[in-house]
Amino acid sequence: ALALGSAGGLTAGDGFACGITPSRTAACWGAGAAVPEAPATPLAAISADGGSVCGIRAATSEVVCWGADDRAPDTSVRLQAIAIGSERACGLEVGTGRAVCWREGMCALGATVPRSTIEFSAIAAGGNTACALEAASGLPVCWGCKEDP
Repeated sequence: ALALGSAGGLTAGDGFACGITPSRTAACWGAGAAVPEAPATPLAAISADGGSVCGIRAATSEVVCWGADDRAPDTSVRLQAIAIGSERACGLEVGTGRAVCWREGMCALGATVPRSTIEFSAIAAGGNTACALEAASGLPVCWGCKEDP
């Protein structure tokens, strides 16, 4: 059995799951050939959706992504939290809690990331939508593609 560490988390994509081991490296497993091969770098956090996975490097807070979509933000971006959806990936910047997104997908109107003056304490993403909790109020703020019902 694979032992996972208590920090950094466990995440699942389409037919696979990944977690952070006690040595802080990612391990991914699942059914079939669609399991993304994890990099051998220590990670502080991990998030997956579809066939992609992104993690925050433990030493530098930089983002590394692998799998079907390995696009990551510029290496100058340092994150303390990360969340990815199939068409959107976002994180919270170290020190400011500001939301930063990349992989904007096929969004039209309504895809704008909240203004940079808002500090967030947690973030989640799915599909083409992201939500974060305002640090001061605990209220959720969501953004992403607007779709007709």
